Amino acid sequence: LDRRDVNFTEGMVAVRHAKRGKMRMVPLHDLPAGHIRAYLATRVDDDPALFISQRRQRIGTKTLWNVLHKYLPGLGTEKQI
Repeated sequence: LDRRDVNFTEGMVAVRHAKRGKMRMVPLHDLPAGHIRAYLATRVDDDPALFISQRRQRIGTKTLWNVLHKYLPGLGTEKQI
């Protein structure tokens, strides 16, 4: 995702590479939207990537997968991602 993919006003995220290479819009809940805004407020770079690593590089799929699986159990959700 890039920063431009998140529309805070409409509460939507553009997923540009969804199934079969199509773009789709998905809703963005207020809670994660607030966290994303807070995160972006700490960024001083102009990298278009929404999430970057400590080395200032775009976070890859594998890294994101690892982070999700590290913190999901603590959220108390039964949903599988």
